Amino acid sequence: MDTNTNANIGINININDNKPTINNIKATIPDIIFAVEILILGYLYFRFHVFSGIGGFGVTAYTVLLTVVTYIYMKNSGYDQTADSLFYMVILLIFGMGFSVFSGETEKSIGIVSIHLIYVYWVAKTTGRLLNKRPDKYLYSDIIYQLICVPFEKFASLAEVLCDGYKNDKKRKSFIMILLGILCAIPVLAIVILLLSSADAIFGQVSNSIFGKISNNVFEKIIMLICGVPTAFYIFALVYNDIHPERLHEYSVSVVDAKRSKKKIIPYEILTTMVMLLDVIYILFAVLQVSNLFMAFYDKLPSGMTYAEYARGGFFQLVWVAVINLIVTVIAITLVRENNGKRPTILSCALSLLSILTIFLGMTALRKMYLYICVYGLTKNRLITSIFMMYLILVFLLLTFGYFRKIKYREVILMSSAIIIAAFIMFGNTDGIIARYNISRIKDGTLESDCMFDSDKRPDLSIGAMDAYNEVLNKEDINVSAETTKNIMKEIYFREVGYDRKNIQWYDQSIAIIRAGKMIGR
Repeated sequence: MDTNTNANIGINININDNKPTINNIKATIPDIIFAVEILILGYLYFRFHVFSGIGGFGVTAYTVLLTVVTYIYMKNSGYDQTADSLFYMVILLIFGMGFSVFSGETEKSIGIVSIHLIYVYWVAKTTGRLLNKRPDKYLYSDIIYQLICVPFEKFASLAEVLCDGYKNDKKRKSFIMILLGILCAIPVLAIVILLLSSADAIFGQVSNSIFGKISNNVFEKIIMLICGVPTAFYIFALVYNDIHPERLHEYSVSVVDAKRSKKKIIPYEILTTMVMLLDVIYILFAVLQVSNLFMAFYDKLPSGMTYAEYARGGFFQLVWVAVINLIVTVIAITLVRENNGKRPTILSCALSLLSILTIFLGMTALRKMYLYICVYGLTKNRLITSIFMMYLILVFLLLTFGYFRKIKYREVILMSSAIIIAAFIMFGNTDGIIARYNISRIKDGTLESDCMFDSDKRPDLSIGAMDAYNEVLNKEDINVSAETTKNIMKEIYFREVGYDRKNIQWYDQSIAIIRAGKMIGR
C-alpha cells in the first residue's frame, strides 16, 4: 500500500498493537455543533455554581441540558440507548433533579460527585466502551480509563474539531486560534499584573486606573468563561473519543491483563510478612484491650472515662486503621506476584485474618459510636462516619469470603452499595432525620434539650431540619419558648441563604429554600 495515501487520510501503519490507528477524523456538522454547545455548557458549569456545589435549580438545568445535548449527539453518531444505558441516564437525571428539591452542603457535595461519575459511566455504556462483560474483573479498570485516559489522551479534541471544521477558511481558523490564545493568556496576565502592581507603585496606579473601572461582576464572568474552557475540553474529549476510540491507544481485555501482570512486581514474601505482623499487632491489641473493647457491647465504661472520651477517643482511630488495612489489602491484591496465576495460600490466609480483625474492630467502633449517640444525640458527622464504617465492614466481608471462593459481581455489589448510600444521603434528608431523632428523644426525656435548642451545643444542620423545628413550633410539646425555636430556624436559614434574599439568583434557589423562607415569613 502506498504510504503517501496513508498520510493523506491520517492512517498510520500499526507497528505497536496498542497504538492509535487513526490520528485525524474529518469533523462533521454534528461534531462542530456539539463542540459549540459544550463550550457554552462549560461556562454554565461555573455560572450555575455546579462546580462549587451550592447551586439549586441551576444544577438541575445544567444536568438536563448536558444529558439532552449528549444524548442527541450520540444518537446522531449512530449510538442508540440500550436498556442498561437508559437506566444510567435516568439515574443521572434523578440526581440532577435532587438539587431542585433538597438543600445541604453534604447532600450537594455527594450529589455533584455522583452526577460526574454517572455521566461518565453512562457515556461509556452507550458507546459500548466498557470491558466489564465480567464486572467483577474490569469494573475499576473501566472507571479509571474513562475518567482519566479517554479525555486526557486527546484533550484538545474540541479545538481539533473546530479547526477542522474551518480548515478551508483560514481566516476563521486563525480567529479561533487567537481567541483560544487570549483565553489561555488571561489568567497568566492577571497573575503577572498583580505581581508587578505589588512590586511597583506607579505600575500599580496605572493598572488600577485601567482595570479598576471594570466591575467585579464582569471579572467574575470572565473567570467563569476561562475556567469553562478546560471543562468543555474535558467533556467533549470524553464523549468524542468514546465515539471514535480508534483515535486512542488500544483498550482491550488483553491489553489490561498484560498491564496488570506487569504491575505484579512485589514478591509475595514481603507482603505476607507485612500482613502477618499487622495481624500480630491487632491480636495483641485485642488481647490487651479485650475488657475495654467488649465493654462497648455491654453499655459499660472503663473507669475514669466519660462517654465522649470512650467513643471519640477510639472511633476515628479505628476508622483510620480500617482505611490503612484496606490500602494494604489493595496493594497485596494488585501488586504481589502470583504463582501460576494464583495468590499464595499463606498470603490469602494472612489477608483473611486481617479482614476478620478489621471487621471486629469496625463493629467495636460502631458500638462505641452508638453509645456516644445515645448520650449526646445524633449529628451529621456521627451519621456519615458511621455509614462509612458500615461500608468498610461490607468491603472486608466480601474480601474475606473472596480470598478462598470467587464471589460473582463483588465489585458490582460494592458499587451498587455506594450508589445506594449516595442516594440516601442525597434524597433522604439526613438533616431532617437527625433533627427528628434528637427531638423525639428530647420528648421522651432521654436527651437534654440543649443538644437541639442551645446555639453552642446544637449540631450545624441545613434547612432540611427546619420542618422538624416547625413541628415543635406548631405543637409546642417541648418545654422551649417559641421565640427560641424561631430564632434557631432563622439562624439556619440565613446561614445557608444569606440575609439578602433578593440577591439570590434563580439557579441557587431550590424548593427546600423556598419552603424554608415561608416558614420564617420571608
